[in-house]
Amino acid sequence: MLNLLVYGTIGLSLALAILTFRLLRAEQTVAVPRRSILTAIYIYMIFTLLLGMIGFTADVINKNKDLIYLQAQVSELLGAVQFYKDNITKLQSVINKFDKLKHALELLNKVKGDKINNWDSLDETDPSYLIMMREIRKDLKNINDTVNQEIMTSP
Repeated sequence: MLNLLVYGTIGLSLALAILTFRLLRAEQTVAVPRRSILTAIYIYMIFTLLLGMIGFTADVINKNKDLIYLQAQVSELLGAVQFYKDNITKLQSVINKFDKLKHALELLNKVKGDKINNWDSLDETDPSYLIMMREIRKDLKNINDTVNQEIMTSP
């Protein structure tokens, strides 16, 4: 019966209920039941039932508090997950923009290299030299404008 006490108030109530049963059974063995003893046993029985209800209610309240606490933790964790998800989305967007910028710069670098090679192969005495120089200047201006536009639209 002492093992029931590890269950708290509910275990104590059960132990007292068992004792109440034993007292009632012992009183039944008496030839003439004693009124004062029966009244005391009934009061003891009511006390045991009240104690059991209090223990059960306290257990339900404690479990409810635990549930509320766990729900708050879950809500907090969901908020953190959403925060990190939003940040990952923003970071992915920035990474994509940087990848686009890198690709644009690589293409512009290739065009620049081609123009430098063309420039080195030009003959200054050739009549088309001035036409090529204007074209190179126009291309360099376009490259410069494109780079500036990419810089302005990047994060």
